[in-house]
Amino acid sequence: MIFIWHECGWVLLLAVGLFYGLFEWIIQSTMGTSPHSKDLIAGLAYFCSAFPCWLLAFVLRRRPTQQYAINLQNGEQVPVAPTYHALFFIPIRFWTPIFLGIGLYYIIISL
Repeated sequence: MIFIWHECGWVLLLAVGLFYGLFEWIIQSTMGTSPHSKDLIAGLAYFCSAFPCWLLAFVLRRRPTQQYAINLQNGEQVPVAPTYHALFFIPIRFWTPIFLGIGLYYIIISL
C-alpha cells in the first residue's frame, strides 16, 4: 500500500496510529480480547483522531493565504503559491467528517 500525503498530511496518519495504540492498550488491559474489540478500538481511534484533524485544519487555515518572496535582483515582490496540506489527495479539512463517519461505523458494528 502506498501512502500519499502532501505537507502536513502525515500528521493524520500519526494521530490515527497513536490513538489506535492507546485504545488497544487500554481495552486489552481492561476487557481482554473479544471478537468485537478490534472494531471498537478502530472506531474509537478514528473518532478521536477527528479532533486533532480539525485542530490542524483550523490552525493551517488561519495562516496568511497569500505570501510573497522578494526578488533579490530587482527588489519586487513575487507571489508564492500557497501550501496544500492533504492526505491521499484529499485536503485535511475534509478528513474530519470522514474520520467521524468511519469511527461511528466501527463503533456501531462493534456493539
